[in-house]
Amino acid sequence: MIVKGKTPNGFAFEVDTERIRDMEVIDALAEMQTNPLSISIASRKILGADQRSKLYDAIRTEDGRVPDDAFADEFAFILEEVGKAGEEEKN
Repeated sequence: MIVKGKTPNGFAFEVDTERIRDMEVIDALAEMQTNPLSISIASRKILGADQRSKLYDAIRTEDGRVPDDAFADEFAFILEEVGKAGEEEKN
């Protein structure tokens, strides 16, 4: 199933839920509990390099930085939307 949506920042995303059903993704998501830097691996695996790069550009500041807190918020929103869609699919 493909989940499409927009983050509060206006970034349009598309995630194939099969990407979540990969043990390397599950491992990266689990590791985020103790190692927040694992967000980099998890986001690349879930969004793909191209879409993640577009998300970076969507939240990039005028001075060229990609704020980690803004990225974490956007990625958390995407994960929540994918999770909701998965729950709806089960019902």
